[in-house]
Amino acid sequence: GGVPIGAIEQSYGGTSIQFWMSSDAIRKSQAPVATQCCGQEGGPSCLYNTQIHPYTIGPMQFYAVLWYQGEQNANCGGPTQTSGSIYSTMLQVMLQDWRSLLQQPDLIFGTCLLAPWNNTEDLTSFAELRLQQANLTAYASRSFVISTLDQGDP
Repeated sequence: GGVPIGAIEQSYGGTSIQFWMSSDAIRKSQAPVATQCCGQEGGPSCLYNTQIHPYTIGPMQFYAVLWYQGEQNANCGGPTQTSGSIYSTMLQVMLQDWRSLLQQPDLIFGTCLLAPWNNTEDLTSFAELRLQQANLTAYASRSFVISTLDQGDP
């Protein structure tokens, strides 16, 4: 009793992970240049600044985050950003940064693996990004993955 519960949805299609990262996290992860599709405007940290940062001011806390993002970083609108495990690094650094800035070191973080997409010109980028999403559970406590491989465009 006495504790309000709600859900917050932040959905912006065609965004790079860099849009959701603070400028400090972008620098720490050595993130490549962010890209945007669908004619939307923005740039690195634009969605972090408007959609995440306000929650660092308080007094609200999250119980968990459910993350579905990655197409733009996996050659669906933007260049492939999976080589050298760069997406894995960006995701890990972003989570560490959010936990620190939100002052929630044990924040639960779930990642929905990218759904199938039939791109006959690039058969590896989505699979590589899914592996890098799943890697988060090896490096971050209280993290999990949800498979969406039975959804999408096989």
